[in-house]
Amino acid sequence: MDNVIIPAQPEDSLRKKALSISDQPLAWLEKGELKAIHPEEGPFPQVVPCRGIELTVNGKLCLTSTTIKKSDQVQLKTLTETSPGKLKIETSKDGITAILRLKPKTEIKYEIEETPPDTCFKLKVKENHFKLPPATFEEIINVLTSYGITTGINRHNCLQAAHCNEEKEFVIAQGVPCQPGEDAYIENLFNLPEKVKVELEKERKVDFRQRFIYNCIEEGTILVRKVPPVAGKDGVSVFGKLVKSTQPKNIKLIAGKGTKLDNEGNTVYAVENGLPKVRIYHHKAFVEVVKVLFQNGDVDMVSGNLDFKGDVIIQGNVLDAMTVKATGNIEIAKNVTHANIFAAGSITVQGNVISSSLMSGGRGNFILKVIPKLQIFCRLVGQLEKYILQIQQNSAFQEKINASPAILIRFFLQDPKFKLIPNMLKEIKLMVNTSPEEFVPDGLFNLIKQAEKAFFAFQGTNLNEILNDTVNLLDNLAAQAVSKENIEINYALHADLKATGSIKVIGQGCFNTKITAGGMVEITRVFRGGEILAKGNVRVGELGSASGVRAKILTEANASVFIEKAWENTEVQLGHKLYHFLKSEQNVKLKLDKKGDIICF
Repeated sequence: MDNVIIPAQPEDSLRKKALSISDQPLAWLEKGELKAIHPEEGPFPQVVPCRGIELTVNGKLCLTSTTIKKSDQVQLKTLTETSPGKLKIETSKDGITAILRLKPKTEIKYEIEETPPDTCFKLKVKENHFKLPPATFEEIINVLTSYGITTGINRHNCLQAAHCNEEKEFVIAQGVPCQPGEDAYIENLFNLPEKVKVELEKERKVDFRQRFIYNCIEEGTILVRKVPPVAGKDGVSVFGKLVKSTQPKNIKLIAGKGTKLDNEGNTVYAVENGLPKVRIYHHKAFVEVVKVLFQNGDVDMVSGNLDFKGDVIIQGNVLDAMTVKATGNIEIAKNVTHANIFAAGSITVQGNVISSSLMSGGRGNFILKVIPKLQIFCRLVGQLEKYILQIQQNSAFQEKINASPAILIRFFLQDPKFKLIPNMLKEIKLMVNTSPEEFVPDGLFNLIKQAEKAFFAFQGTNLNEILNDTVNLLDNLAAQAVSKENIEINYALHADLKATGSIKVIGQGCFNTKITAGGMVEITRVFRGGEILAKGNVRVGELGSASGVRAKILTEANASVFIEKAWENTEVQLGHKLYHFLKSEQNVKLKLDKKGDIICF
């Protein structure tokens, strides 16, 4: 009841009834009206206001208990309390979407409750709670404008938000999303695994222990095709600004040996028979065809030594005083005795290795050493080419001298900075001449020959061609340097095994053998007599012997060593810390603690 003025009431039947009951002063509400009764001279009733009602007596606002008389002008006013709602605008990071988060406005309306008469009458109210939309449609639009949102406004959602009386969120503006591009990728068109393991039932039909059948392709076969990147489409934010689409990633095709790249640079095909290989790294795809040599029988005086640029598969033995070299992997089905095996890739011997030397991954070590020198050479040649082009394009300089590229190269090589070019070339050539030929990539021989003509004989001075060949060679070498080449054999006696990767002996074990590995070493059974040098973890079934044959393991400080049984007089060295077994122990694991001391457990 709002703004109700209640005049003093005459004595009526209700007052008479009240007085007949008691002579006490009384006040009460009846049908929203304040009633009062009291003796003429008092005492008078008290009225106590409460929250939600304004009590005014004779024009004066009363906040505390107030005495009223029949003659007083009393006014009661019910109040309404309002808590404003909230509007919050959030936009996505790319500015494409705007979201309105609503918190409704709350309203409390007070209603006077009728209560029985009392000398000290306390007003009471009933609370009615309401939730209302926090803003009108026009106010929401104005808020969007104040935020600078002008594009893609969803008026339907704005209208719904203007009638919403609950906590909720609305997408009220949507720009034009970017359409992402598609990265380039490589399609493998030959679809053949490098090798397929022979099934047992097939294996019984052959006369040799061939574990794999290798798949080869023929000259002219299309190997891979690059699907070019597809550019994305830019978008528009809700602020009306252009949103750039991310650029798709491209991939570069590099044709290695045995392959050729088409004029568009999108297809690589084979120019010779062999095994296709594709390596992808850093958005570059290196494709090559590796030749495979199958030796059906033994490598002996009849076959002669094998020196092959590719993979070698030997289906017999490698016998006394013979040498096998390969720029790829070597797989030997039987035994190696008093022979030397060198592979730029990995070596697998399914039989035994007796008094022989095996080395895998030799090319990897050479590549890691030559790459820094080639990088310096490439950088200097690029700078030299830039200088010469600037001079050739300078008309004022051309009027004074008529310098050919060869003369300019000879002139600039006098500069202390560019003197490094022939010096670096000499160092690279020295590395090539002092390394086994199978470790040197073919492209490096051609580059040296081409560069010597330009910087020593001052002939064939196409620096751009030399620069491009060097860049392609570096890409090629980087792809080959990342791989670790392994050795896996059955048994070794008086052997020397070296690998840039891991070495595994899966049969009876090793006797008086030296092992050097760039990765882990795993000897399934015994290692009696000799030395293991590894950069990774080492696991040995049995180290040493009861007779005290010396056996030692040396590995990196961050590696660990596990030995199922270690005999007395054997040693393990982790980094610079040495552990000597004074008695036989079983199931021993050794590693360095945080202080750098060996712990054995």
